[in-house]
Amino acid sequence: SRLLVIHEQTTAWSRQLKPRLAAKPIRWRETRTAEDVENALEGSSSAIVVVDLGTRPTSGLEAIAKATRSLGNPLVLALEPNDRRTVADLAEELGATLVLRGRVAPPVVASLLADRWLPLSQRRADIEGHADGDRQWPEPWNRFAPTR
Repeated sequence: SRLLVIHEQTTAWSRQLKPRLAAKPIRWRETRTAEDVENALEGSSSAIVVVDLGTRPTSGLEAIAKATRSLGNPLVLALEPNDRRTVADLAEELGATLVLRGRVAPPVVASLLADRWLPLSQRRADIEGHADGDRQWPEPWNRFAPTR
């Protein structure tokens, strides 16, 4: 399954995307702070991060900065519903993979994630050697540990 992190101050996008993507193999994380994003991405490979820049753009931009600096090489989708060019430009400069300006309908975002980004995320994980997502492989010496 792929990790999908949704960073927003409300639960609007989570409520819209979860039912639309329910059939997809996704592990969901919702975050409110940039530190939460960083923690959610820890140990993951090729995760997807959706950031709502609407009500608190500074928080969203901080989340993008944390996500793009993480080691997992995530795909970052920034949603800028207020169509502020400066905010969108900053999101791009911070490394967002794609910035959608203006109001975007939830079915459009869900379709983008389901049809393009989830398969891309899986292909990237496969190439990076994480064939089944973010599975933690056991250490070879664990087989010598006593069982209960």
